[in-house]
Amino acid sequence: MHRLLRAIASPPLGHYHHQRRHRLSAFAADQPIRHHPPIDSAVPWNKLLRDHLAHSRPDLALALYRLMRALSPGLPNSYTLPLALRAAPSMRIASTVHAHALHLGLHAHPDVAGQILAAYARLGRAAEARHVFDALPVRRTTLSWNTLITAYSIGCDPDAARAAFARMVAGGSRPDAVTWTTLLSAHARCGRHLEVLELFRDMHDSGCEGNAEAVAVALSACPYASGTALAKGRAIHAYGFVKGVVHGYMFVTSSLVCMYGKLGEMEEAEKVFQEAREKNAVTWNALITSYAAAGMCNKALDVLAWMEQRGGIVVPNVVSWSAVIGGFASSGNMEQALELFRQMQQHRLPPNVVTSATVLSACADLLALRLGQEVLQAETETTGNHMLITNLYATSGMWEDSKRVRVMTKEAGLRKNPGQSWIEVKNKVFAFTAGNVSLPEAEEIFRVLDDLYSEMEDEKHANV
Repeated sequence: MHRLLRAIASPPLGHYHHQRRHRLSAFAADQPIRHHPPIDSAVPWNKLLRDHLAHSRPDLALALYRLMRALSPGLPNSYTLPLALRAAPSMRIASTVHAHALHLGLHAHPDVAGQILAAYARLGRAAEARHVFDALPVRRTTLSWNTLITAYSIGCDPDAARAAFARMVAGGSRPDAVTWTTLLSAHARCGRHLEVLELFRDMHDSGCEGNAEAVAVALSACPYASGTALAKGRAIHAYGFVKGVVHGYMFVTSSLVCMYGKLGEMEEAEKVFQEAREKNAVTWNALITSYAAAGMCNKALDVLAWMEQRGGIVVPNVVSWSAVIGGFASSGNMEQALELFRQMQQHRLPPNVVTSATVLSACADLLALRLGQEVLQAETETTGNHMLITNLYATSGMWEDSKRVRVMTKEAGLRKNPGQSWIEVKNKVFAFTAGNVSLPEAEEIFRVLDDLYSEMEDEKHANV
């Protein structure tokens, strides 16, 4: 190993340069971090960091970075810090590397500042991202604006994303396809579907060509457009076809299948599916989910069986099974839902929260207690599922068992979240939480509710 370290430290000459690169790559990909390059240069360290990230090992990259700083705190340079930031999985680590950049006086370097901004955006820390953005030492580029809008999108703040977009345009920067897609995603992520469609039209009117991702996001919003939903969906389908993104991207195909399926247009959903050149698990699941949602449970089951019989790389996963199970449960065929639940377990596919909650909900009546007990043996520990089985026992008059599950829930550290509801008035969402009277408008809200209750009582007596 001493020879290896000496080779790393020596200047690369001729074929020795290739050998040095090969050894560094092998060291990065295959070796635990027991040894390290010399601390007189950051170059070999940066090469190792880059190789760890290329091999999808951010954990090793961070371990190497920690070792680098422990041996020589001043060694990291403007190439090192962006690599460490790309590996940061949490706010704690990202802010720590940010602090290192401040200590080294490298926080204003364009590459470092850009990666600090990108790390906070990726982690959904919009306030920190905005602070870094405002302090950028160079002229703000379209890339930096896109990164800030991404932070608002991930943080589910479409209003702030739109305000940033407006500032971007006012400042003379030209939005590109990524800008528009990020803005569309910010609204779709928060359920602002009608605004997604308006923005998609604005994008088209601005002369921006858009991209496959923008088409997919717009398609996901179409089912919420009330009476014009199908017309809008077909228009965006045609737009995507003209732009050549319908057959070139599987996620666009999946979005089309979902869109037509949610609108009950199963023939069109089937046609899109059949014409797809390639199909992945998401594409298959889109068709299965569409059939199940349309109440065509046997067709959903047929597609699941067809998917299994193909024996290819794409096989049914827990989402595939959950969709079919949910379809039969919703239609009242609880025995078939449970039989499919058993088959899923025989395939060694552990149920997820959706599967367990679906079957438990379907079993929540007196005659289904036995089925609910069986599902409980396989369910994952979540408060919702514990509450379902608790209520199931109570409905059956088995109070001791109901109490026992409540105790188990408490001992597991699970807590039932307060009930919540929300309404949208003039494009603004108002959320209400059970027991929360701290809203500034609470007194007025309760007064209106009292008036409504009084009117309902009067109406009831008038009809007697």
